[in-house]
Amino acid sequence: MLSTDDGRKTVLVHTFNEASAGYDCRALRFFADSANTLVSLLNLRGNERLLDVATGTGHVAVAAAQRLAHGSVVGTDISPDMLSCASRKAKTAGLHNISLEPMDMESLDFPDGSFDFATCGFGIFFVDDMESALLRIIAKVKPGGTIAITSFCEGFLQPLSDLFAGRLKSYGVAVPPRDSQKMTAREQCESLLRSAALTSIIVEDRDHSYFLRTAEEWWDVVQGTAFCGWLKRLPPGSRDDFRREHLKEIRALATHEGIWLPVRVHYARGRRASG
Repeated sequence: MLSTDDGRKTVLVHTFNEASAGYDCRALRFFADSANTLVSLLNLRGNERLLDVATGTGHVAVAAAQRLAHGSVVGTDISPDMLSCASRKAKTAGLHNISLEPMDMESLDFPDGSFDFATCGFGIFFVDDMESALLRIIAKVKPGGTIAITSFCEGFLQPLSDLFAGRLKSYGVAVPPRDSQKMTAREQCESLLRSAALTSIIVEDRDHSYFLRTAEEWWDVVQGTAFCGWLKRLPPGSRDDFRREHLKEIRALATHEGIWLPVRVHYARGRRASG
């Protein structure tokens, strides 16, 4: 559930409800790839209980549940439409060890120490106070349990995202710094985990970049991410012109292999102190 009178979170809910339809598209396959990597780094035994915060359409939750034959996963998110997609995905995969809860990561309604692991894929940077949010997640994990988060490295989606922001500005839409830019440095990840008193901290990077086949696939990225919220700020009746002009400049980036989509990811994890 949302915190009381939190207009910013209401906007996030609407944005990700809208993005949910395209979140699992081929152009955004780095979400599934990174989820599989994150879960593999946890070294699950198969009988644990895992909390996946900001689960979205359930990439991490499904990947974890497939490795927990005698365990279970609880996924939470503030977007009902994202959770609906996650539910369909779990059913398609034949998974019965996943439960999904509509919940704000800053108001996690579980008893402390309920889980062996907690994950948060590309979600912690959407809250203003990341340390407090992380501490709330950590509280739900047993002493000695592992907490793992992901964030994007510097250069994520550039220069495509820069062209998108520049074209928006040409239409009079002011674009503030993206939430994901708060955690692009490895040192920022390490500092956040240290501030939450985690031990055995490890931060490593993996490259999930690939070529898009067409400029239209970049438009799929726009519509399946938080970028879609900025399209609503365009002047009435200008969306088609914006799309045509923007995709023209994206096509100019194409090589014989396609359009390069840079996606490097920080994987940060640590343990809750025992005792």
